[in-house]
Order: sequence, then structure tokens, then C-alpha cells
Amino acid sequence: MMTIQPFKRKHIHRIKEICDSGMYQGVILTGISSEDQRYLEDNPLSVPTVLFNRKSSTYSFVHVDTYEIGRKSAELFAMRGHKKVGTIVPDHLVRSENNLRFKGFVESCAKYGLEPKSFNADHCSLRFLMVHEWLTQEIRRQHERKP
Repeated sequence: MMTIQPFKRKHIHRIKEICDSGMYQGVILTGISSEDQRYLEDNPLSVPTVLFNRKSSTYSFVHVDTYEIGRKSAELFAMRGHKKVGTIVPDHLVRSENNLRFKGFVESCAKYGLEPKSFNADHCSLRFLMVHEWLTQEIRRQHERKP
């Protein structure tokens, strides 16, 4: 059986407490911050652990080329004839130089002449609804233009 256990950044110690309690036999961690990783390196988990998109000398890890993922996403939009594209990204990732997926996407948008518009995913659900409505309208417009 697999369980998904969300956690908030800077609260990684809760995952350690849960693992130490014997509740899990293994953990795959994704979306951890550098600070969270330092905590884990200093306080090893008691179960087999895999970090996703974090390199580690302590834990096993899986790492993907996120810049290439962003680049290919923009390329796909361009190949399908889109001109205006949007991203929904938490503010801390937009400002992060480590967000290679976003960087690859934005740089490739410039290469292909796409007009990217970014929305902050950290804001309330009203903002999400506005973004959803905008994306829905853009998709309908694009779909109506196709023969």
C-alpha cells in the first residue's frame, strides 16, 4: 500500500517523527527545500528514503533535467500554433534561480516568439479561479481557430 503524506516546507521534522514511529517502511520525498534537505542530512530518516530532484550523498535520489522539460513544453505549444501561454507557479519558485523548469520554459518562449504570462499559485482560490477562467478562454479561442 502507498500513502501520500503532504508536508509544509520547514516542517520536514514531522516526516521524520512519522517515519521514526514505524508508520512507514520507506519514503519518497519531493518538493523539499534546501533547508529541509540540510535537516534530513543532519537527522537521517530511519527508513529507506529516495529524494526526487535533489542530489544527495546520504540518500538515494532521482534527478531529471527540468530545464529540458520546460524547454520542451514551450516547444510543444509553439508546434501547436499557440502564441499566448501561461504558467501557474508559486512565487518562491518564480524568484528562484534554481527553478530550471520555469527558466527553460520562459527562455524557450522567447526563442519561439510565445507570450508567457505567469500567475502566482500562492494566492487565494479566487486568483486560481481567475487563472482557470483565463486559461479556459484561451483554450477555447485556440480550439475555435483550428479547421
